[in-house]
Amino acid sequence: MKRSKILFTVLFLVGLILIGCSERENPADFPDINERGFKNDGVFTYPRAYSAISDHAGWQFFNFTVDKNFFTKLYAPPSFTPQGRPFPILYLLHDFEGDENYYFSRMVQWIADSLIYEGEIKEFYIASINASTPYGGTWYTDNEFFGWFETMVVDQWVAFIESTLEDQLRVISERESRAIGGFGMGGYGALKLAAKYPELYSSVSASTPAGSFQQIEDLIPMMIEEQGLSIPIDPDDYQDMDTTNLFTEKPYTMLFFSLAQAFSPHPEDGEPGYADSTTFLSFYGIDLPFDYNGNIYQPVFDKWLAHDLSAVFDTYGGNFDSIAVHLEVSDTNQFLFHQQAEDIRNSMDQNGINYSFDTYSGYTGYPAFNQRFVYDRLVEILKFHSENLVEEM
Repeated sequence: MKRSKILFTVLFLVGLILIGCSERENPADFPDINERGFKNDGVFTYPRAYSAISDHAGWQFFNFTVDKNFFTKLYAPPSFTPQGRPFPILYLLHDFEGDENYYFSRMVQWIADSLIYEGEIKEFYIASINASTPYGGTWYTDNEFFGWFETMVVDQWVAFIESTLEDQLRVISERESRAIGGFGMGGYGALKLAAKYPELYSSVSASTPAGSFQQIEDLIPMMIEEQGLSIPIDPDDYQDMDTTNLFTEKPYTMLFFSLAQAFSPHPEDGEPGYADSTTFLSFYGIDLPFDYNGNIYQPVFDKWLAHDLSAVFDTYGGNFDSIAVHLEVSDTNQFLFHQQAEDIRNSMDQNGINYSFDTYSGYTGYPAFNQRFVYDRLVEILKFHSENLVEEM
């Protein structure tokens, strides 16, 4: 562990020295650079207007509309030039509460520059996207009520980076040169999408991935307490759940609402088991998976379980035979993600999925909470993908 910390510190200092000595200039006329976020050496931001909600969506509220711009941020390696050689690419999916800045605010660009300078990794692009909603996350899932975020990642995003920006970027558009990864909710999305679309990705990394929804039941009391409610919940209070200051004051409410938005949007016309549901929040267009007594409401919870990674592996596990897989688990518990990750690992074992594995514990006085975990583990994540990404043949 000490060696890892020393290595990261050395690489980081080397990166700072390099950046201080020679700032890389914008090598091309990139569209709309810096329209949002910030620019560091080799980092460029593109707004990608994408209609994530279908025309017949039943629910459009807050600032989440069909006109929402989804930004993608991209790191270009040091030897990149507009008409130079093409590079492989790593697509990184952000965690709960994240956006396109998620990895760049944790210095992935400087870490990559330093590793390349030290000869630890090959050169490749690193791209991230804003797949956020007012509830904190999309779980990279398609549904006709809140949006087509799975399609956005595997279709629209790849097409935009590799085709629309072809003249500027020159990405190697081959499966062997394309990878996907993520942390937390992003780890869930990376594993799910790699399993479902093995023709797209040759390697996948998932760090402390969420996605074992059996564990969610244990978080119900925390959401109820966070809402200032007690069991049994008054029906009017249940319908009037407080969603103000979600990001700062109500993390469990945000978790449940984002999951419900992705997995249990309420059908407009109803369906068996839902017409008289006591779990329907009409203002938000979602069904929660628990009733007034804080008990699991199975018809809704079954919808969540259909998206559990164990269900994904049961259906698509064989597709990992041709994909390099790396799984990391933090021993620090947030939203029960640690237990979820262990469940996911067990499911991978049961489905015969081969993977490399690592556990991360942080340091004394510096536990492996999510933001720190991302910052510290990016070195190993980039090394893993570098070993599996194929350069131009």
